[in-house]
Amino acid sequence: MRILLDAGFTEREAAGVSRLLAAHVLSSVEEHTAVRPADDTAPDAAPPFHDEHLAGHEHLRRVAPYYAGLGGDDIFELGIEVILDGLAHRHLPRS
Repeated sequence: MRILLDAGFTEREAAGVSRLLAAHVLSSVEEHTAVRPADDTAPDAAPPFHDEHLAGHEHLRRVAPYYAGLGGDDIFELGIEVILDGLAHRHLPRS
C-alpha cells in the first residue's frame, strides 16, 4: 500500500489497485493450476478457431493465429504490463 499511497493514489484507489492486482494474480494461478480431464486442452492451450467460426469476423480472423503462441506466462506478464501502464497513465500531470 505504501508505494501506491506514496505515488499519490488516494486510499480508495490504493485499496482498489491492491484488489485488482490480487485478482489478476489469483486468476492467473487458478487458470494455471486448474485440473482438467485428460482429453481437455492444457491450461495454456489456445481456443480452437475453425474457419466457420472466423467467417464474418475479420478482426478475430486476424488475431486468431497468435492465440496459440500465447501461454499463461505471456498472458500474466501482459496483464501486469497493462495494469502498470494504466496506473502510470492515470497519474500523469493533467493540464
